Amino acid sequence: MNYDQLWKAIYDNLDQHHYSIAVTDLKKIYENDPSKKANQLLVKALVADKSYLEAKEYMLEMINDYRDSLEDFELMVKVFILNQNFIQSQIMINTVNDLKIKSILQQRLDKASNQYVEQHGDVVDQLTNALYHIGGSKLSHQSETLVKAMNLPVKAYFNAAKGALTDPYLNPAIRFNLLDVLRELQLSDEIEISWIDGQLHQINLSQLVPLAEMKSSKAIFRQLEIRFGQNSPDLLQNMVKTFNLFLAYLYPFSDQIISDYDRWITVAYDMQRGQRPDLKSMDSETKSIYEWQQKLLKLVDSIK
Repeated sequence: MNYDQLWKAIYDNLDQHHYSIAVTDLKKIYENDPSKKANQLLVKALVADKSYLEAKEYMLEMINDYRDSLEDFELMVKVFILNQNFIQSQIMINTVNDLKIKSILQQRLDKASNQYVEQHGDVVDQLTNALYHIGGSKLSHQSETLVKAMNLPVKAYFNAAKGALTDPYLNPAIRFNLLDVLRELQLSDEIEISWIDGQLHQINLSQLVPLAEMKSSKAIFRQLEIRFGQNSPDLLQNMVKTFNLFLAYLYPFSDQIISDYDRWITVAYDMQRGQRPDLKSMDSETKSIYEWQQKLLKLVDSIK
C-alpha cells in the first residue's frame, strides 16, 4: 500500500468508525512524516478511540501548533479535560480573549470537574489532603504530589494550596511552584503565606506577576549578561543558575529584597570564587546582602 492509498484507508476507517485501525495507520504515517496534519488527525483518532492519555502524549509533541486556530485550541482543551488535567485546562481557558468561546469552554470544564468530583470524590479528597500537607511529606514525594495535584478541580487545588502555603516548613521551591500555578489560574483571593523569614505575609493573588517579569529578575539577568556573557560563558551559566534559585526562593518579595543589583551579583561572584568576606570591614548594605545569600544557600543545600 503506497502513501496515498494509506491516507485513503485512514479516512475510510475514520468514516466507518474503525478508530483503532485508523490509529495504527496514522502512527505509520506520523513516524515517517511528523507533520501537524498527521499529529492532529492522530490525536483526534485516539480521542475517538478513547485512548485519552496517548492522545495527550502525541498532542504535547506539537503543543504550540494547537494555538494556530480556534478548532485546534478547542481540541487541546478537550484533551486536557478528558485526562482530568483540570488545572492546565483552566490555565488554557484563561488565555482565550473571545468571551463567548471562553464561556463555552468554561462550562465544559466545570461540567467535567463536577462529574469527576461526584464519581471520584475519594480520590479528590486523598489528593487534596496530600497537597495540603505536602510540606510534611518526603522530598522525593513532593514533586510527584505537585504533578498529581494538577488533576484536582480548581476549587480543591486552591483550598489545598492555600493551606500548604501557611506551612513554615514548606520547601521554598514548592512554595514558588504553588504560587505560580495560582497566579496562572488568575485568582483574586487574598491569602496568607509563610515565607523564608519565618513570618506570615498576606498577599493578593491578582497582584502576582511572572518571576521573569519582576523588576529584580530582569535587572539581575541583564547585568549578568553584561558582566559575564562574552568573556565567561561557563561562569554566566553558573550565576544564572544561582540567581534563578535565589529569585524563586525570594518570590514574591524579591523586588523588595534585591535593589542593589550590581552588589548582589558581586557578592554572589565572590562567594562562587570561594572568597571569604571580612564582615568587620563590610558596610551594612553589603553585609545584609551577604547574610541573605548565606540564608538562601543554606536553604538550597538543605534540600539537595
